Amino acid sequence: QPAMTGTHIPPSALQPGNPAPPPLQTDDDRLISAVWQGGVLWTAANDSCTPTTTPTGPSVRACLRLVAVTTGDLSKPARSVEYAIPDADVYYPAIAPDAAGNLFVAFSESSVADPASALGVVLSSGSNTFGPPTAIQAGTGDYVETAPVPPNGSRFGDYSAAAAAPCIAGVVWLAAEYSANATRGKNGATAPGLVAQARESPP
Repeated sequence: QPAMTGTHIPPSALQPGNPAPPPLQTDDDRLISAVWQGGVLWTAANDSCTPTTTPTGPSVRACLRLVAVTTGDLSKPARSVEYAIPDADVYYPAIAPDAAGNLFVAFSESSVADPASALGVVLSSGSNTFGPPTAIQAGTGDYVETAPVPPNGSRFGDYSAAAAAPCIAGVVWLAAEYSANATRGKNGATAPGLVAQARESPP
């Protein structure tokens, strides 16, 4: 069995608002997305990490854990990559590679400044380098369940998805949930978008 760094149950995700609304549930650290291509099995999960340090101590956030296993040689250690956005929570990843092996990731994000939004990001093939996140759909308000709200926050959507576009090389469909409220309420929606891996221009 390939060795890998352990994951941890993530904290609930923060939302903006005054007074502060209940957070959003991020569930646990079980694997929730998987895809196999070219002898490599990629999986994705929610995780917790400390991407930033505040004056009062570490800022534990919900993060994404991406793990790759070479299925033809299980003696190789698993490749484990963490994705985080400073001062924000990211959660519910879905993954799909393109033909070149770049890994596309759909997820939701929120913070004390940003309502829950649908984003995507690309992990470059053969590296631990992510490109800048791409906004699929910005959230428009706080998401709050009908009372009583559970102690760990409002139930939010694990509705992310990813799939390579069959006719366009280097392009992947990504979808994730966002808060579609004009004001505080329970109105989540799932937004799809096409995301392309940036390429250098020919000389």
